[in-house]
Formats: sequence, C-alpha cells, structure tokens
Amino acid sequence: RQYNRALMLKTALLLLVSGILAGLSAHWVRSDGLRLFGPTPSQAKTSEFQTIGLDEARALWEGGTVPFVDARPRVDYDKGHIPRSIYAYPDDEAASSGLFQLLDPNQPVVIYCAGGECKDTLHLAEKLKPLGFAQMKLFMGGWPEWEKAGYPKE
Repeated sequence: RQYNRALMLKTALLLLVSGILAGLSAHWVRSDGLRLFGPTPSQAKTSEFQTIGLDEARALWEGGTVPFVDARPRVDYDKGHIPRSIYAYPDDEAASSGLFQLLDPNQPVVIYCAGGECKDTLHLAEKLKPLGFAQMKLFMGGWPEWEKAGYPKE
C-alpha cells in the first residue's frame, strides 16, 4: 500500500514537472511567446499607440476628414471594407509604401484590421511611426465590430 502511494506521488510529480517544461519549451519556441505573466506582446505594443473604440471610429468616419486605412489582406478588403478606407496590408510592400505618399504624417489617421489583437494594425503602425506619423488611432475592434454594428460598408 505504501509502495502504491509513493509511486503515485512520483508519477504526479513527474507529470507536473513535464507539463512545466513543455510549457516553457513552447514559450521559447513560439515567435510571439506564450503569455506567462502580464500583457501579451500585442497588448504591450498597443499601449504605445492611441486606441479607439467603435463610437469614436464612427464619429471620425462621419466627420470625413480623417482617413481610414484597412490593414487586412487584399482578399478580405475586397470582400468588404469601411467606405473611403485605403487598402494597405503591411506585408504588401507596394500598397504600404504607396500609403506613405497618400497620407500626411502630420494629420490623424485611423488604422483597422480584422479585430482581436489586430496584429496587422500594429504592424502597419510600427512601419508608419518612424516616418513621422504621430497621430495614428488604432481601431482594435476593426472590420468585424464595424460590420456587426451595421455601419456602412463597401
């Protein structure tokens, strides 16, 4: 009986240590890491930029003076996007470099993508920041939130 109890404790300890090692290995291997403590890498990057919600995005869009930039892949943009938004997927060099010529870095711009952590929005903002764009507003709810609200779309 005592032998079984000792064996069960050793097995449980072995499973616990194996689980911890597997988690740490996955954290090391993944390019974005696993969230162990604190904010995710995307959340940390988001804090460098001004984020806006659906109401502010709609008000800026209705004002008609702040350009909107869609940072989703072309296939998603073609399926539907916020009216008057400019396509600029960050990994499409032709689209994102052309964007620099269309926008004034001294004026506000709203960047959105597919919602969630909105990695493409962050990626594009990181490309624009060194070029002097200081008034970027990241609409993290992005296209899904806009569409769900029933707002205009093209």
